[in-house]
Amino acid sequence: MMLVDDKKANVLANFESQCFLDAWTKEQIESEFQNNPFFHAWMTKEGYAFVWEAYEQAELVRIGILPTYRKQGYAHRLLIECMVHAKQAGCETMTLEVRVSNIPAIRLYEMCGFIKSHCSKHHYQDGEDAWIMICES
Repeated sequence: MMLVDDKKANVLANFESQCFLDAWTKEQIESEFQNNPFFHAWMTKEGYAFVWEAYEQAELVRIGILPTYRKQGYAHRLLIECMVHAKQAGCETMTLEVRVSNIPAIRLYEMCGFIKSHCSKHHYQDGEDAWIMICES
């Protein structure tokens, strides 16, 4: 896993479009790099993760594994590495939002120590709810 900068915005946007229907654009990713000092982007050949690390709190903003590499443990490894880095950076908790219908992701997060904190109603543009999950180090 490598920490990447805005020079990889094109690649990250390509990964996003392969992983999500509501993919972030290259411009949105560049804006995060340029305007958000807490933004970190991690990348492997199999996928990527966006994390905000702010003081004692980290948030997993996006994590995506390319379709070819899914169900092979890459998301688990990438998430664990992000969690380790956040802890080394002084973060005591990590949060995330996940669609209530995304059972495979919820199982992954629970396997990594996340618990459901509460449900955010109509969280997504299509009206679906989200679980807010948290993991304390």
